[in-house]
Amino acid sequence: MTRKHSFQRTCLLCIAYKIFTFLISLNCGNKIIGGKACANYDSVLEGEKIVGTALKNFGKIDILINNAGILRDRSFAKMTDADWDLISDVHLKGAFKTTKAVWSHFQEQNYGRIINTSSGSGIFGNYGQANYAAAKAALTGFSLTLALEGAKYNINTNAIVPMARSRMTEHIIPPGEFIVSLFDWNFIPNLK
Repeated sequence: MTRKHSFQRTCLLCIAYKIFTFLISLNCGNKIIGGKACANYDSVLEGEKIVGTALKNFGKIDILINNAGILRDRSFAKMTDADWDLISDVHLKGAFKTTKAVWSHFQEQNYGRIINTSSGSGIFGNYGQANYAAAKAALTGFSLTLALEGAKYNINTNAIVPMARSRMTEHIIPPGEFIVSLFDWNFIPNLK
């Protein structure tokens, strides 16, 4: 069976902070062909438990999406150590813990895909979000480094920076056309 055909059984692992873990079966035509989900209520700081739940229920993991996030917006002058640490823990350390938990599995199967969710705040900054912007910018560097280290094991890592220009974001996102594709559409077969 080729990698393309085995992809039909691939599970997409999405990490959500203290809510649940989704696993969605995909096929090569980018159509959902059913699927199962299993709840996991652990913090992303307990990446081993989250990955363990997925492996117990599905047998393998092919894709990890680090999408956990919270906000504790305060101006830098009013920001506490607790505000800083909580954001760093959820966004950056959480991505580290879940990725670390799945990394050896990806190496053993010589295949893995990781998507880390960053933010426009990590690129442009945003008032009251020094903690959030720092964590999201760090995820970009984390992704670039993992891409280099994972290449010899066929582990691809990307960072996405979802954003939209609106009245609410016009003071953050520069004027004019600003479209940057950080996603390699060859990352998943036949998703062009």
